Amino acid sequence: MSVQVKKYPSGIITTYFDYEPKDTVLNEKDPYELWVYIVYLVNNEHAAKDAQKIANLLKDTFNTLIDKTKAFGPVLLQKYAAHSEQEFTLYDIRRHIEYSLEHLSNRMTLPLALLAK
Repeated sequence: MSVQVKKYPSGIITTYFDYEPKDTVLNEKDPYELWVYIVYLVNNEHAAKDAQKIANLLKDTFNTLIDKTKAFGPVLLQKYAAHSEQEFTLYDIRRHIEYSLEHLSNRMTLPLALLAK
């Protein structure tokens, strides 16, 4: 999921995922259910809008992304949402999985500091 936002991606803190079932391997026709939450900073004026753009882009491209992995079974996107760091509670953090997605980018261009290297 290579998601790109034009401006102010620094306001995005992280992405959390949840899926069901966690402890059962389903047969190949039964779908797994997936929830995706983009968490953003409250003190960045552009963060909420950028997080919503990412969530909308996920919704728009989800079926194309899932087609690439359909050999592993179907996946249903149950929820995709942008939440502020105040809305996404400690309970939510403990209940969901935070994946390290360094190989993915929220940026359309590299930061100047990286380009200078």
